[in-house]
Amino acid sequence: PVQYADYAVWQREQLSAQELDAQLDFWQWKLAGVQPLELPADRPRPPVLGYAGALHTFRLSAHATGGLTRAAQEHGASLFMATTALSSLLLARWSGRKDIALGTLSSGRDRAEVEGLIGFFVNTLVLRSDVDELRTFGEFLDSVRETVLEAFAHGDAPFSRVVDAVVTERDLSRPPLVQALIAFQNTPAPPLRLHGVELSEQPLTRDFSLFDLTFTYWEEDGELRGSVEYSTDLFDASTIERLTGHLVTLADALAAPGGAERPMAALAMLTEGERARVDADRAGAERPLPDVTVIELFQRQAARTPDAPAVVSDSGTLTYAELNERANRLAHHLIAQGVGPEDVVALALPRSAALVVALLAVLKTGGAYLPLDPGHPADRLAYTLRDAEPVRVLTDTATRELVADSKCPLLLLDDPAGGEGYEPAAHAVVDPVRRHAAHHPAYVIYTSGSTGRPKGVV
Repeated sequence: PVQYADYAVWQREQLSAQELDAQLDFWQWKLAGVQPLELPADRPRPPVLGYAGALHTFRLSAHATGGLTRAAQEHGASLFMATTALSSLLLARWSGRKDIALGTLSSGRDRAEVEGLIGFFVNTLVLRSDVDELRTFGEFLDSVRETVLEAFAHGDAPFSRVVDAVVTERDLSRPPLVQALIAFQNTPAPPLRLHGVELSEQPLTRDFSLFDLTFTYWEEDGELRGSVEYSTDLFDASTIERLTGHLVTLADALAAPGGAERPMAALAMLTEGERARVDADRAGAERPLPDVTVIELFQRQAARTPDAPAVVSDSGTLTYAELNERANRLAHHLIAQGVGPEDVVALALPRSAALVVALLAVLKTGGAYLPLDPGHPADRLAYTLRDAEPVRVLTDTATRELVADSKCPLLLLDDPAGGEGYEPAAHAVVDPVRRHAAHHPAYVIYTSGSTGRPKGVV
Protein backbone atom coordinates (compact mmCIF):
# COMPACT_ATOMS: atom_id res chain seq x y z
CA PRO A 1 0.00 0.00 0.00
CA VAL A 2 2.95 2.36 0.58
CA GLN A 3 5.90 2.78 -1.75
CA TYR A 4 9.24 4.53 -1.27
CA ALA A 5 8.07 7.47 -3.36
CA ASP A 6 5.16 7.93 -0.92
CA TYR A 7 7.64 8.04 1.95
CA ALA A 8 9.73 10.64 0.09
CA VAL A 9 6.68 12.87 -0.46
CA TRP A 10 5.62 12.45 3.18
CA GLN A 11 9.14 13.32 4.43
CA ARG A 12 9.23 16.42 2.22
CA GLU A 13 5.84 17.57 3.56
CA GLN A 14 6.87 16.90 7.14
CA LEU A 15 10.03 18.93 6.70
CA SER A 16 8.31 22.17 5.84
CA ALA A 17 10.52 25.20 5.67
CA GLN A 18 9.64 26.16 9.24
CA GLU A 19 10.24 22.69 10.71
CA LEU A 20 13.51 22.21 8.79
CA ASP A 21 14.77 25.62 9.87
CA ALA A 22 14.02 24.78 13.50
CA GLN A 23 15.98 21.51 13.26
CA LEU A 24 18.91 23.16 11.47
CA ASP A 25 18.96 25.92 14.10
CA PHE A 26 19.35 23.24 16.75
CA TRP A 27 22.28 21.61 14.95
CA GLN A 28 23.99 24.95 14.32
CA TRP A 29 23.77 25.65 18.04
CA LYS A 30 24.79 22.14 19.09
CA LEU A 31 27.77 21.86 16.72
CA ALA A 32 29.07 25.44 16.90
CA GLY A 33 32.87 25.40 16.96
CA VAL A 34 33.17 21.60 16.68
CA GLN A 35 36.73 20.55 15.78
CA PRO A 36 37.82 17.51 13.76
CA LEU A 37 38.86 14.42 15.70
CA GLU A 38 42.66 14.15 15.55
CA LEU A 39 43.95 10.74 16.65
CA PRO A 40 47.63 9.76 16.69
CA ALA A 41 47.97 8.00 13.33
CA ASP A 42 50.73 5.87 11.85
CA ARG A 43 50.85 7.94 8.66
CA PRO A 44 50.04 11.53 7.68
CA ARG A 45 46.49 12.09 6.52
CA PRO A 46 46.30 12.04 2.69
CA PRO A 47 45.28 15.40 1.16
CA VAL A 48 42.21 13.73 -0.36
CA LEU A 49 40.09 11.27 1.62
CA GLY A 50 40.50 7.64 0.59
CA TYR A 51 38.36 4.64 1.50
CA ALA A 52 40.88 1.81 1.89
CA GLY A 53 40.17 0.02 5.14
CA ALA A 54 40.13 -3.14 7.21
CA LEU A 55 38.15 -4.66 10.08
CA HIS A 56 39.33 -5.67 13.55
CA THR A 57 37.05 -7.56 15.97
CA PHE A 58 37.15 -7.71 19.77
CA ARG A 59 35.01 -8.83 22.69
CA LEU A 60 34.15 -7.62 26.17
CA SER A 61 34.01 -10.23 28.90
CA ALA A 62 30.74 -11.21 30.54
CA HIS A 63 32.01 -9.34 33.64
CA ALA A 64 32.63 -6.12 31.66
CA THR A 65 29.34 -6.51 29.78
CA GLY A 66 27.51 -6.88 33.07
CA GLY A 67 29.16 -3.74 34.43
CA LEU A 68 28.09 -1.66 31.44
CA THR A 69 24.59 -3.11 31.60
CA ARG A 70 24.24 -2.28 35.31
CA ALA A 71 25.49 1.27 34.76
CA ALA A 72 22.97 1.74 31.96
CA GLN A 73 20.09 0.41 34.04
CA GLU A 74 20.99 2.52 37.08
CA HIS A 75 21.05 5.70 34.98
CA GLY A 76 17.98 5.03 32.85
CA ALA A 77 20.10 4.57 29.73
CA SER A 78 20.34 1.97 27.00
CA LEU A 79 23.33 -0.25 26.32
CA PHE A 80 23.88 1.79 23.15
CA MET A 81 24.23 4.92 25.30
CA ALA A 82 26.68 3.12 27.61
CA THR A 83 28.90 1.98 24.72
CA THR A 84 28.73 5.50 23.28
CA ALA A 85 29.99 6.92 26.59
CA LEU A 86 32.73 4.27 26.77
CA SER A 87 33.86 4.91 23.18
CA SER A 88 33.85 8.70 23.72
CA LEU A 89 36.03 8.31 26.82
CA LEU A 90 38.47 6.17 24.83
CA LEU A 91 38.67 8.71 21.99
CA ALA A 92 39.14 11.55 24.48
CA ARG A 93 42.11 9.71 26.00
CA TRP A 94 43.67 8.98 22.60
CA SER A 95 43.11 12.45 21.15
CA GLY A 96 43.88 14.43 24.29
CA ARG A 97 40.64 16.42 23.83
CA LYS A 98 37.48 16.75 25.92
CA ASP A 99 35.21 17.77 23.03
CA ILE A 100 34.31 14.56 21.17
CA ALA A 101 31.85 14.33 18.26
CA LEU A 102 30.75 10.81 17.32
CA GLY A 103 28.48 10.00 14.43
CA THR A 104 25.71 7.44 14.67
CA LEU A 105 22.97 6.15 12.40
CA SER A 106 19.20 6.53 12.66
CA SER A 107 17.29 3.68 10.99
CA GLY A 108 14.53 6.06 9.90
CA ARG A 109 11.96 3.26 10.23
CA ASP A 110 9.96 4.67 13.10
CA ARG A 111 6.58 4.31 11.35
CA ALA A 112 4.75 1.00 10.98
CA GLU A 113 3.84 1.79 7.35
CA VAL A 114 7.49 1.60 6.20
CA GLU A 115 8.55 -1.40 8.28
CA GLY A 116 8.52 -3.84 5.38
CA LEU A 117 9.42 -1.36 2.65
CA ILE A 118 12.60 -1.69 0.60
CA GLY A 119 14.51 1.59 0.51
CA PHE A 120 17.19 3.69 2.18
CA PHE A 121 15.89 5.45 5.28
CA VAL A 122 19.17 5.81 7.23
CA ASN A 123 20.32 9.23 8.41
CA THR A 124 23.55 10.24 10.17
CA LEU A 125 23.34 12.05 13.51
CA VAL A 126 26.09 13.74 15.52
CA LEU A 127 26.57 12.99 19.23
CA ARG A 128 28.77 15.70 20.76
CA SER A 129 29.98 15.16 24.30
CA ASP A 130 32.12 17.00 26.83
CA VAL A 131 34.32 14.29 28.33
CA ASP A 132 35.24 15.80 31.70
CA GLU A 133 37.22 13.07 33.46
CA LEU A 134 36.71 14.69 36.85
CA ARG A 135 33.11 13.46 36.61
CA THR A 136 32.15 9.88 37.31
CA PHE A 137 31.23 7.58 34.45
CA GLY A 138 27.67 7.54 35.77
CA GLU A 139 27.46 11.33 35.59
CA PHE A 140 28.93 11.29 32.11
CA LEU A 141 26.44 8.61 31.08
CA ASP A 142 23.60 10.88 32.23
CA SER A 143 24.83 13.62 29.89
CA VAL A 144 25.34 11.16 27.00
CA ARG A 145 21.77 9.94 27.50
CA GLU A 146 20.45 13.49 27.09
CA THR A 147 22.70 14.05 24.06
CA VAL A 148 21.40 10.92 22.33
CA LEU A 149 17.74 11.75 23.04
CA GLU A 150 18.23 15.30 21.76
CA ALA A 151 19.93 14.08 18.59
CA PHE A 152 17.19 11.59 17.73
CA ALA A 153 14.52 14.21 18.49
CA HIS A 154 16.12 16.37 15.79
CA GLY A 155 16.97 13.50 13.48
CA ASP A 156 14.68 14.34 10.57
CA ALA A 157 17.01 16.94 9.07
CA PRO A 158 19.07 15.22 6.36
CA PHE A 159 22.74 15.01 7.31
CA SER A 160 23.75 16.73 4.07
CA ARG A 161 21.64 19.76 5.05
CA VAL A 162 23.21 19.77 8.53
CA VAL A 163 26.68 19.75 6.96
CA ASP A 164 25.74 22.67 4.70
CA ALA A 165 24.41 24.62 7.69
CA VAL A 166 27.36 23.99 10.03
CA VAL A 167 30.50 23.53 7.89
CA THR A 168 31.77 26.76 6.36
CA GLU A 169 34.85 25.31 4.65
CA ARG A 170 35.14 21.74 3.36
CA ASP A 171 38.29 19.70 4.01
CA LEU A 172 38.80 17.08 1.31
CA SER A 173 41.05 15.03 3.58
CA ARG A 174 38.37 13.95 6.07
CA PRO A 175 34.61 13.28 6.35
CA PRO A 176 32.64 16.39 7.36
CA LEU A 177 31.63 16.93 11.02
CA VAL A 178 32.44 13.42 12.26
CA GLN A 179 35.49 11.23 11.67
CA ALA A 180 34.38 8.36 13.91
CA LEU A 181 31.04 6.53 13.93
CA ILE A 182 29.32 4.22 16.41
CA ALA A 183 26.58 1.69 15.73
CA PHE A 184 24.77 -0.83 17.95
CA GLN A 185 23.24 -3.81 16.18
CA ASN A 186 20.37 -5.16 18.28
CA THR A 187 17.90 -6.20 15.58
CA PRO A 188 17.13 -9.93 15.86
CA ALA A 189 18.43 -11.84 12.85
CA PRO A 190 16.94 -15.34 12.92
CA PRO A 191 18.09 -17.78 10.23
CA LEU A 192 16.22 -17.39 6.94
CA ARG A 193 14.53 -20.54 5.66
CA LEU A 194 13.70 -20.94 1.98
CA HIS A 195 12.09 -24.19 0.76
CA GLY A 196 13.97 -26.37 3.20
CA VAL A 197 17.27 -24.48 2.92
CA GLU A 198 18.46 -22.49 5.92
CA LEU A 199 20.50 -19.32 5.27
CA SER A 200 22.62 -17.50 7.85
CA GLU A 201 25.02 -14.57 7.80
CA GLN A 202 28.72 -15.25 7.36
CA PRO A 203 31.53 -12.78 8.09
CA LEU A 204 33.18 -11.24 5.06
CA THR A 205 36.55 -9.59 4.70
CA ARG A 206 36.37 -5.79 4.79
CA ASP A 207 38.72 -3.72 2.65
CA PHE A 208 37.07 -0.30 2.90
CA SER A 209 36.28 2.30 5.56
CA LEU A 210 33.99 5.29 5.16
CA PHE A 211 35.33 6.99 8.31
CA ASP A 212 38.62 7.06 10.23
CA LEU A 213 37.02 4.65 12.72
CA THR A 214 33.64 2.95 12.94
CA PHE A 215 32.77 1.14 16.18
CA THR A 216 30.06 -1.52 15.93
CA TYR A 217 28.72 -3.39 18.97
CA TRP A 218 26.35 -6.34 19.28
CA GLU A 219 25.35 -8.88 21.92
CA GLU A 220 26.24 -12.54 21.52
CA ASP A 221 26.05 -15.34 24.11
CA GLY A 222 25.67 -12.90 27.01
CA GLU A 223 28.68 -10.80 26.02
CA LEU A 224 29.25 -7.64 24.03
CA ARG A 225 31.18 -8.20 20.83
CA GLY A 226 32.58 -5.42 18.76
CA SER A 227 34.42 -4.49 15.62
CA VAL A 228 36.37 -1.46 14.45
CA GLU A 229 36.35 -0.61 10.77
CA TYR A 230 39.40 1.61 10.25
CA SER A 231 41.18 3.56 7.53
CA THR A 232 44.37 1.78 6.46
CA ASP A 233 45.58 5.08 4.99
CA LEU A 234 46.00 6.22 8.61
CA PHE A 235 46.32 3.22 10.92
CA ASP A 236 48.21 -0.05 11.14
CA ALA A 237 46.48 -3.17 12.44
CA SER A 238 48.72 -3.12 15.53
CA THR A 239 47.53 0.39 16.43
CA ILE A 240 43.87 -0.62 16.25
CA GLU A 241 44.66 -3.70 18.33
CA ARG A 242 46.11 -1.37 21.01
CA LEU A 243 43.06 0.91 20.73
CA THR A 244 40.60 -1.92 21.34
CA GLY A 245 42.84 -3.31 24.08
CA HIS A 246 42.51 0.02 25.88
CA LEU A 247 38.73 -0.02 25.37
CA VAL A 248 38.49 -3.52 26.90
CA THR A 249 40.65 -2.44 29.86
CA LEU A 250 38.41 0.61 30.48
CA ALA A 251 35.32 -1.61 30.37
CA ASP A 252 36.86 -4.00 32.90
CA ALA A 253 37.72 -1.06 35.20
CA LEU A 254 34.12 0.17 35.01
CA ALA A 255 32.85 -3.28 35.98
CA ALA A 256 34.89 -3.30 39.21
CA PRO A 257 32.91 -2.54 42.40
CA GLY A 258 32.11 1.18 42.40
CA GLY A 259 33.88 1.65 39.07
CA ALA A 260 31.08 3.63 37.46
CA GLU A 261 30.96 6.01 40.44
CA ARG A 262 34.67 6.83 40.47
CA PRO A 263 36.11 9.83 38.57
CA MET A 264 36.83 8.67 35.03
CA ALA A 265 40.41 9.92 35.39
CA ALA A 266 40.97 7.09 37.89
CA LEU A 267 40.01 4.37 35.41
CA ALA A 268 43.01 2.46 34.07
CA MET A 269 43.41 2.16 30.30
CA LEU A 270 46.77 0.45 29.71
CA THR A 271 46.81 -3.30 29.25
CA GLU A 272 48.84 -5.47 31.63
CA GLY A 273 51.62 -5.87 29.07
CA GLU A 274 51.85 -2.09 28.54
CA ARG A 275 51.94 -1.42 32.29
CA ALA A 276 54.79 -3.92 32.65
CA ARG A 277 56.76 -2.19 29.89
CA VAL A 278 56.17 1.24 31.48
CA ASP A 279 57.38 -0.04 34.84
CA ALA A 280 60.45 -1.54 33.19
CA ASP A 281 61.19 1.73 31.40
CA ARG A 282 60.93 3.68 34.64
CA ALA A 283 63.32 1.29 36.35
CA GLY A 284 65.85 1.33 33.50
CA ALA A 285 69.28 2.85 33.82
CA GLU A 286 69.88 6.33 32.43
CA ARG A 287 72.06 6.38 29.33
CA PRO A 288 73.55 9.74 28.37
CA LEU A 289 73.23 10.70 24.72
CA PRO A 290 76.51 11.42 22.93
CA ASP A 291 77.02 14.81 21.28
CA VAL A 292 76.50 13.39 17.80
CA THR A 293 74.20 14.45 14.97
CA VAL A 294 72.34 12.46 12.34
CA ILE A 295 74.80 13.66 9.68
CA GLU A 296 77.78 12.31 11.64
CA LEU A 297 76.02 8.98 12.04
CA PHE A 298 75.32 8.91 8.31
CA GLN A 299 78.93 9.74 7.45
CA ARG A 300 80.18 6.97 9.74
CA GLN A 301 77.87 4.52 7.99
CA ALA A 302 79.12 5.69 4.60
CA ALA A 303 82.69 5.07 5.77
CA ARG A 304 81.81 1.58 7.08
CA THR A 305 79.78 0.38 4.07
CA PRO A 306 80.65 2.62 1.11
CA ASP A 307 79.48 0.10 -1.50
CA ALA A 308 76.19 -0.87 0.16
CA PRO A 309 73.00 0.44 -1.51
CA ALA A 310 71.72 3.54 0.29
CA VAL A 311 68.92 4.79 -1.98
CA VAL A 312 66.88 2.80 -4.50
CA SER A 313 64.66 4.77 -6.88
CA ASP A 314 63.15 4.61 -10.36
CA SER A 315 66.29 6.23 -11.72
CA GLY A 316 68.64 3.64 -10.20
CA THR A 317 70.58 2.92 -7.03
CA LEU A 318 73.03 5.08 -5.10
CA THR A 319 75.59 3.52 -2.79
CA TYR A 320 76.46 5.15 0.52
CA ALA A 321 79.67 6.51 -0.98
CA GLU A 322 77.87 7.96 -4.02
CA LEU A 323 75.12 9.49 -1.89
CA ASN A 324 77.63 11.05 0.51
CA GLU A 325 79.75 12.46 -2.35
CA ARG A 326 76.73 14.05 -4.06
CA ALA A 327 75.50 15.51 -0.78
CA ASN A 328 79.01 16.88 -0.06
CA ARG A 329 79.27 18.62 -3.48
CA LEU A 330 75.92 20.31 -2.97
CA ALA A 331 76.75 21.20 0.65
CA HIS A 332 80.01 22.87 -0.39
CA HIS A 333 78.10 24.89 -3.00
CA LEU A 334 75.50 26.03 -0.45
CA ILE A 335 78.19 26.94 2.08
CA ALA A 336 79.92 29.02 -0.60
CA GLN A 337 76.61 30.82 -1.13
CA GLY A 338 76.46 31.69 2.57
CA VAL A 339 74.12 28.99 3.90
CA GLY A 340 74.93 28.03 7.48
CA PRO A 341 73.57 27.04 10.89
CA GLU A 342 70.01 28.16 11.70
CA ASP A 343 69.26 28.94 8.03
CA VAL A 344 66.15 27.35 6.48
CA VAL A 345 66.45 25.84 2.99
CA ALA A 346 63.26 24.76 1.18
CA LEU A 347 63.19 21.49 -0.79
CA ALA A 348 60.57 21.61 -3.58
CA LEU A 349 61.32 18.21 -5.07
CA PRO A 350 59.40 15.01 -5.83
CA ARG A 351 60.17 11.82 -3.89
CA SER A 352 63.45 10.89 -5.54
CA ALA A 353 67.14 10.29 -4.95
CA ALA A 354 67.70 14.01 -5.54
CA LEU A 355 65.48 14.80 -2.57
CA VAL A 356 67.62 12.62 -0.27
CA VAL A 357 70.81 14.23 -1.61
CA ALA A 358 69.41 17.72 -1.02
CA LEU A 359 68.17 16.89 2.48
CA LEU A 360 71.56 15.57 3.60
CA ALA A 361 73.37 18.49 1.96
CA VAL A 362 71.30 21.04 3.89
CA LEU A 363 72.01 19.25 7.18
CA LYS A 364 75.75 19.21 6.35
CA THR A 365 75.68 23.03 6.13
CA GLY A 366 74.18 23.19 9.62
CA GLY A 367 70.91 24.48 8.15
CA ALA A 368 67.36 23.15 8.49
CA TYR A 369 65.37 21.80 5.57
CA LEU A 370 61.77 22.76 4.78
CA PRO A 371 59.96 20.05 2.75
CA LEU A 372 57.48 21.32 0.14
CA ASP A 373 55.24 18.64 -1.38
CA PRO A 374 54.76 19.32 -5.13
CA GLY A 375 51.34 17.71 -4.78
CA HIS A 376 50.09 20.40 -2.40
CA PRO A 377 47.92 23.30 -3.66
CA ALA A 378 49.83 26.28 -5.02
CA ASP A 379 48.28 28.58 -2.38
CA ARG A 380 49.63 26.41 0.43
CA LEU A 381 53.13 26.31 -1.10
CA ALA A 382 53.13 30.08 -1.56
CA TYR A 383 51.95 30.66 2.01
CA THR A 384 54.59 28.31 3.42
CA LEU A 385 57.38 30.08 1.54
CA ARG A 386 56.18 33.51 2.69
CA ASP A 387 55.88 32.37 6.28
CA ALA A 388 59.14 30.42 6.58
CA GLU A 389 61.29 32.83 4.53
CA PRO A 390 63.92 30.24 3.49
CA VAL A 391 67.30 31.51 2.25
CA ARG A 392 67.21 29.15 -0.75
CA VAL A 393 64.71 26.95 -2.59
CA LEU A 394 66.16 23.75 -4.05
CA THR A 395 64.00 22.43 -6.90
CA ASP A 396 64.12 20.99 -10.43
CA THR A 397 62.86 22.09 -13.83
CA ALA A 398 59.68 20.02 -13.54
CA THR A 399 58.71 21.60 -10.22
CA ARG A 400 60.08 25.13 -10.51
CA GLU A 401 56.78 26.59 -11.79
CA LEU A 402 55.16 25.77 -8.44
CA VAL A 403 57.64 28.02 -6.61
CA ALA A 404 58.47 30.46 -9.39
CA ASP A 405 56.73 33.33 -7.59
CA SER A 406 58.92 32.91 -4.53
CA LYS A 407 61.23 35.82 -3.77
CA CYS A 408 63.84 33.34 -2.52
CA PRO A 409 66.79 32.42 -4.80
CA LEU A 410 66.10 29.18 -6.72
CA LEU A 411 68.67 26.45 -7.31
CA LEU A 412 67.76 23.95 -10.07
CA LEU A 413 69.50 20.70 -9.22
CA ASP A 414 68.95 19.16 -12.68
CA ASP A 415 69.95 22.25 -14.74
CA PRO A 416 73.51 23.56 -14.19
CA ALA A 417 72.64 26.70 -16.17
CA GLY A 418 69.60 27.50 -14.08
CA GLY A 419 69.36 29.31 -10.75
CA GLU A 420 72.82 29.89 -9.27
CA GLY A 421 74.66 27.94 -11.94
CA TYR A 422 75.40 24.93 -9.73
CA GLU A 423 78.13 22.73 -11.27
CA PRO A 424 78.59 19.59 -9.11
CA ALA A 425 82.01 18.80 -10.58
CA ALA A 426 83.34 22.14 -9.36
CA HIS A 427 83.02 21.18 -5.70
CA ALA A 428 84.89 18.83 -3.38
CA VAL A 429 83.59 15.38 -2.43
CA VAL A 430 85.03 15.40 1.10
CA ASP A 431 82.84 15.91 4.14
CA PRO A 432 82.56 19.61 5.05
CA VAL A 433 84.13 20.71 8.32
CA ARG A 434 81.52 20.24 11.03
CA ARG A 435 79.12 23.20 11.06
CA HIS A 436 76.22 21.50 12.82
CA ALA A 437 75.49 20.86 16.48
CA ALA A 438 72.93 18.74 18.25
CA HIS A 439 70.99 21.84 19.36
CA HIS A 440 70.60 23.19 15.82
CA PRO A 441 67.21 22.76 14.14
CA ALA A 442 67.00 19.85 11.68
CA TYR A 443 63.86 20.78 9.77
CA VAL A 444 60.69 22.87 9.75
CA ILE A 445 57.41 21.01 9.11
CA TYR A 446 54.02 22.67 8.63
CA THR A 447 50.76 21.44 10.11
CA SER A 448 47.78 20.55 7.92
CA GLY A 449 46.00 23.82 8.66
CA SER A 450 42.72 22.01 9.35
CA THR A 451 42.04 24.30 12.33
CA GLY A 452 43.22 27.52 10.69
CA ARG A 453 46.39 28.58 8.93
CA PRO A 454 49.21 26.00 8.73
CA LYS A 455 51.84 26.52 11.44
CA GLY A 456 55.54 25.78 11.14
CA VAL A 457 57.01 23.48 13.79
CA VAL A 458 60.80 23.48 14.25
